[in-house]
Amino acid sequence: GSPKTVHFAPAVKAQSRALLPVEAWSLYHFEAHCRKCNDCYNPLDAAAEGRRLCSEGLSLGRDVAEHVYRQDGVVYSRKKDNHKLVQVDLPKDYTQVPQLLRMVARRTAQRTVPVVTYDPVPARRPTPEEDERTKVTIEPARSKSHRSSKHKSTRYKTVVVQEDVESTAATKPAPKERRGSLYYEDMERRRKEAYDIEIRQPEQRKERRRDRDRPLSGFWL
Repeated sequence: GSPKTVHFAPAVKAQSRALLPVEAWSLYHFEAHCRKCNDCYNPLDAAAEGRRLCSEGLSLGRDVAEHVYRQDGVVYSRKKDNHKLVQVDLPKDYTQVPQLLRMVARRTAQRTVPVVTYDPVPARRPTPEEDERTKVTIEPARSKSHRSSKHKSTRYKTVVVQEDVESTAATKPAPKERRGSLYYEDMERRRKEAYDIEIRQPEQRKERRRDRDRPLSGFWL
């Protein structure tokens, strides 16, 4: 079949009016100056060639840009009517002002393109408070049966926690069967070698700083 015709909704037209007196005088002074100044004549060509306007032409051009601007080929006033765009009509014989507005519109479009940069985030050094954290080191006993034993570590302020063999032997109930003294000594020796848990707190920083970086295993509190 024949291609379908697509219709677009008409764009909202801005209100149109003549130049205000302050706007008209601003455009007039710039137009008159450029026609007699070699540096400012044809501002669009001067910008393409890399030439700058003279100090007077630059000042007059800025004044024009404060009153009117060009967007999508239409000249608007900087002063809106109830937050609505107001289109203004330039004099037919003006040739320098339209070039100025086109030059300003091009530079504005180039400057509005966002430039995104990604800076690497620097690594944060630990604060003195974080460096003063207490480090707890748990060292398992060196025995053949330490793998089958399971122990739960507890955070105490005690430097060394060990089982008192003598006190345990004193409180041990008397056995019902008579056994030789070598039997009990052998049992005590086996139980002592079964496990030995030590919870150590490192020395102060001023006394032994080298021990901080040498734990076998541990975690920060």
